[in-house]
Amino acid sequence: MKIDENILKENDEDVLQKQPEQTKNDLLLILDKPYKFDDKSYKEVDLSGMEDINAEALSKIERSFSKKGISAVQPEVSVSYAVMLATEASGLPIEFFNGLPAREAIKLKNMVVNFFYA
Repeated sequence: MKIDENILKENDEDVLQKQPEQTKNDLLLILDKPYKFDDKSYKEVDLSGMEDINAEALSKIERSFSKKGISAVQPEVSVSYAVMLATEASGLPIEFFNGLPAREAIKLKNMVVNFFYA
């Protein structure tokens, strides 16, 4: 059975055209509303520092997690872990992330989960 090369080329082009364009940083937490912290208003938080986090930093986060008495089968899918990781990645204090509205905290958690598992 011979495959028509023109059909393959057309299908390849369709696939390429259907790919979503990468227009925004996947590690940029866009806040629904401006969030005020320490007299500064934030509309977004850059979490691209997660790309640079190594095993030592993850171990440090896990130790902090344990010291706080937090127990989870998969800590990386919890809001608490996401807050600690975001603190490490962004350089912002933990109080910044602990004060986020619930909806923003879930977006943060989902961003961390996607970072590890997507």
